[in-house]
Formats: sequence, C-alpha cells, structure tokens
Amino acid sequence: MESGIYVVELLKENYTNAHEKRIGRQGSLVKKGSVKFGKTTDLSRREKDYRKTFGEDNFIFKAIFITKDISKIEEEIKVELNQHRIIGVRGRKLEWLTGITLSELIKVIQVISNKYG
Repeated sequence: MESGIYVVELLKENYTNAHEKRIGRQGSLVKKGSVKFGKTTDLSRREKDYRKTFGEDNFIFKAIFITKDISKIEEEIKVELNQHRIIGVRGRKLEWLTGITLSELIKVIQVISNKYG
C-alpha cells in the first residue's frame, strides 16, 4: 500500500456525481478533458475506485509523487492552483480543474513535491 499524490484526466464523457446519496439529485459537472489532483493512502485502491466511477476507458490515472506527507503537499497544490479549481454545486472549490492541461498540472505538482525530496 503506497500513499501519494495522483492526477486524473477525464477522457471521453462528461460526469456528474448526482447519483451519490449524500449529495442528492444535484451534482458537480466535470467535462471531458477536465483534470484533477488528489491524495490517497492507497494509490492502487484509489485507481480501482476511479475505474468503478468513470469506467475502464474514460480516464487517465497517474501517481505523481509517492510520500506519506500527502496532506501538506496537497494543501500547497490547492493554493498554487486556486484560480483553476472548479466550484461545485455546494459552492465549495473542488480538486477538479479547468484551464490547465494534464502535463501543466504534473509540472506544478513536481515543483511542489521536489521541496519534500
């Protein structure tokens, strides 16, 4: 089990999380080409979760930085990418981004994670 920072890109279809019971009928729309960053204590399990959510061929998942110090790095990424973060239906900023490519996102994460070795 490895913890770390990962990225995701939605490839083919738009997605909404309106099916989730805790959200109700409303959900945030994520469009084809949207990218996301996140943290997890189990990268393998997280990738499997994305497979269930989006389908086998509708996303790219890449582990970018393997580390136990995921919370501190994620917070720095959020600050750096604040202007790109999508605002969800509940008014909260998400880890899904707009106006940035997957390769640009990876570069930002690499610069931040290099501070942590």
